[in-house]
Amino acid sequence: MYIKEIPTADDLLNNNNYITMFWNDVFEMAHKEKASDIHIEPNEPDMGSLRVRFRVHGDLFDFETINDPKNIRSYLTEFGKICSIDLSERMRRQDKSIYLNKTNSRYRVSMVPATSYDPESYVLRVISLGDMPSLKNCKFSKEAEQSIFSFTRQSQGLFLVTGATGSGKTSTLHAILMAVKGREKRKILSLEDPIERRLPGVRQQEISPIYTWEEGLRSFMRQDPNIILVGEIRDEESAKLTVDLANTGHLVFSTMHTNNVIETYQRLQNFHVDKLDIIKSLKFCSAQRLVQTLCEHCKIKDEATGYYRKGIGCDECKGKIPGISGMRPILEYSLGMSDEDYLEYEKTGRVPVVTTLDQEMKNLIKEGVVDMENAFLYGDGTL
Repeated sequence: MYIKEIPTADDLLNNNNYITMFWNDVFEMAHKEKASDIHIEPNEPDMGSLRVRFRVHGDLFDFETINDPKNIRSYLTEFGKICSIDLSERMRRQDKSIYLNKTNSRYRVSMVPATSYDPESYVLRVISLGDMPSLKNCKFSKEAEQSIFSFTRQSQGLFLVTGATGSGKTSTLHAILMAVKGREKRKILSLEDPIERRLPGVRQQEISPIYTWEEGLRSFMRQDPNIILVGEIRDEESAKLTVDLANTGHLVFSTMHTNNVIETYQRLQNFHVDKLDIIKSLKFCSAQRLVQTLCEHCKIKDEATGYYRKGIGCDECKGKIPGISGMRPILEYSLGMSDEDYLEYEKTGRVPVVTTLDQEMKNLIKEGVVDMENAFLYGDGTL
């Protein structure tokens, strides 16, 4: 019996028609510009335009706008096929993952449903597979890196990294997993939605309508793991199961969508996790952000303040944002709480933190790594 092969995204992009050639150019240019995200944004049918934007170093830039009302639907249909979208279900949200050999990148596809005004739109997160994440490449402060290394050498406990979408939480956890001492002698399981990159030595499971977060976490308990990565704590059941895993002899890593360390403790309480279980399990709690870093070759020193600001651009940093060389994370983090710390937290709402986002930002400004104009982002603007 002959079984027809399903064409890959690379196969579909090799079709020789002007619409497919346009999408091929989009992927190639996004790769060239080192974009972290691709945004496909159709306007309402009466306007008949389709805008494509790239996110580079945290900012969005226009790549091209198509003004072709009669063919906007054809562009979207072709793009949906490339991204493995079920085109018969345009009115519901869909999340997919595709791989392109030509860019050696995986793309996490999120389709926002069509409305009565606008067609469906897409956002693609770009995951370059050329380099495996490492703690060294993350460029955390020395103190934060040492604290993370210390945690990876423990036998049990919960490591939480929080922050907004696109703040690098998953990449941070992947880098930490690669740094775990003696990882080749330990069983490591990962539950993700979706799987962004393949990690050597890690058994990775992907969430689906059948294989839910709760089902995945419960199945992990029967597989004798040492280390577990839970892609996200998103509700009461996943919170309680994750904390239980951390309190029963497992080293657990996970993420949450909160703004700071205090909000993370509050969210766990809102999920009705027992406070004693929180104290016992949560050994490292952090809030992460990505900040733009100055180009070392053209940054300008402000003589009045002694701090550096963005230059006009040079051959080393040429691209979408002149004077910016890339992004790096900053962390606000706590190394857990004692019983006394938790009582103080319940009375005053304060959590003992090693450093704050404001302090991290100020340190980078003083070191000449970040533009001094960023002083106001996570604090009062003073240095």
